[in-house]
Amino acid sequence: HAMIVLAPLRRAAGALGLVLAACRSAVGGDPEGLDQVNAKFAEWRGTGITTYEFVVRNTCFCIHGGAEVRVAVISGSVASAILLASGDPVPAEFATPFRSFDGLFDLLVDAHRRRAARLDVEYDGLYAYPISAYIDYSANTADEEFGWEIVSFTPQR
Repeated sequence: HAMIVLAPLRRAAGALGLVLAACRSAVGGDPEGLDQVNAKFAEWRGTGITTYEFVVRNTCFCIHGGAEVRVAVISGSVASAILLASGDPVPAEFATPFRSFDGLFDLLVDAHRRRAARLDVEYDGLYAYPISAYIDYSANTADEEFGWEIVSFTPQR
């Protein structure tokens, strides 16, 4: 089971776009952006991968925001979320932000439907999951923004 470390690959790919396909929406809710989310979701589902691990760093004003967390997904459902720094599991009451890739796609669809003020998304060029995102639901509200960056991904086939 090979682990794919994405941050160095993303830097190396640079402007060539070999690893990432980007979507930037100044205003959420635009139909083309939602169409792209749905198309990338279909690509992701088309891989047939339902069991995998990934390391994520959520960007939010929330518990464990900025911490690297290893998320294990088995048969499409989150089985565990472990803080890398300590090796401790994320307590259940704080685990909601740690979702499967399907759950991350759900957040993107929700951001479009709620007409988020800003939505920036980058998708993995090989597996099409949302490798990073930034969602600002309201330009006039502080600290309600949410986002993530996938640091590594290990599919299990």
